[in-house]
Amino acid sequence: ARLKFIPDAVFTLRRDLLALFLNRLFATDGWATVLASGQSQIGYATVSERLARQVQHLLLRFGVVAALRRRMVKYRDHRREAWQIDVTEASSLRAFAREIGMFGKEEALNRVLLALDRRGVHANYDVIPPAVWARIDAARKGQSWASVGRRA
Repeated sequence: ARLKFIPDAVFTLRRDLLALFLNRLFATDGWATVLASGQSQIGYATVSERLARQVQHLLLRFGVVAALRRRMVKYRDHRREAWQIDVTEASSLRAFAREIGMFGKEEALNRVLLALDRRGVHANYDVIPPAVWARIDAARKGQSWASVGRRA
């Protein structure tokens, strides 16, 4: 499973066929859910980093921005590395639902859209570049983030 990847031919598919490919891929190891916090999420998990990065790339062709993160998951009697794609931004969730969908999980996808309609727009990505965070961290001189927040 770690060696899974998307064949080159898939990257040349027409948009409708690419959407069908992603639709069926997410039908297997993907999900659509509303978290306890009320936040909507579409996700996909795999043990193949290459596959995860390829899926993230293909989603961009539909305007779907997805975060990729490495996780450790329990498998049988040990833990192993897995890669998770998370789509949480409202316009990306709507684009995914409208243009890709998820076979067999349409009801869950509809719950995600309903939750989005009830909730205001929230950006889920930092707008401060990672390189700047080190400077910010140094400037706080050991103070807690809560303390910095109160002063701000």
